[in-house]
Amino acid sequence: MAGAVVQCLDHTLAAEVRRRCPEATTGITLHGRALDPVGVARSAGARLISGDASFTVRQDVEALHAAGIGWMVAEELRLPGAAETPEALAASVRRLLGAGTDIIVTDDVAACRARVGGL
Repeated sequence: MAGAVVQCLDHTLAAEVRRRCPEATTGITLHGRALDPVGVARSAGARLISGDASFTVRQDVEALHAAGIGWMVAEELRLPGAAETPEALAASVRRLLGAGTDIIVTDDVAACRARVGGL
């Protein structure tokens, strides 16, 4: 399983995967902002949280990093509410990177690259 991440909406499933395969890298999906994101990740045995871009806050990401846990968000361009302009997308990506986001996932890599440009 080297290099793979088992990403789960079901946190109990993530914990079970880690119980059965301790060397697995598991991630959990979190909607909203948790009071204790480190505690949420640890309770599921997760090494990565996939969260909402709009709830990405530097202090949470720093706390996760201090605990050895990564932060990932999606910048989806095909869904309602997506960044409408290249400038809005670039501002969003800059904010996410400035907060320490480790991974930004997109549903349209070519469009994201074109809109973000030289970031």
